[in-house]
Amino acid sequence: MNAICALLLMFAGGMLQAVLPAPAVAGQTPIPILAALVVHHALTRSRAFALWVAVAAGVVCDSLGRVPLGVSSAAFAVVALLVGRYREEVFESRVATHAALGAIAIPAATLLTALLLAAMRELSVGLPRVLLKVAGAAVLGALVTPMVADAAARFERLIGATPEVRR
Repeated sequence: MNAICALLLMFAGGMLQAVLPAPAVAGQTPIPILAALVVHHALTRSRAFALWVAVAAGVVCDSLGRVPLGVSSAAFAVVALLVGRYREEVFESRVATHAALGAIAIPAATLLTALLLAAMRELSVGLPRVLLKVAGAAVLGALVTPMVADAAARFERLIGATPEVRR
């Protein structure tokens, strides 16, 4: 049931991320709904399940844009592992926690994606644009992650998907 719930959340999140306009002031950074779902699952599920969600959400995210398949998956996997590593030190169901983690984890994923694209010689924008995207991702992550985490938790309770034992 948890896997079906995660797939439904990723499908809905991918649709929303595709149709919501990317704010110009944030460097055309898309609204990070899929990345926020990765943060949510890294806080509430086992490390293996969060890693699976990160890879799947990365594939969905890459398929929405012009990024080579797997780049966002790698960035989201690193974020999921780091958030999962420190989840015992934070309050998992607090708005401030989600906002702070969103403000840190989502720009980290954006920066990792840019570094991977640069290493592949696929990065088509300069350093100032990358820094603007990272700053925009920090602001959007702080705003979006608490809302996405709350909506995901409500949906999980609605369909009866309970968090598994965290390891």
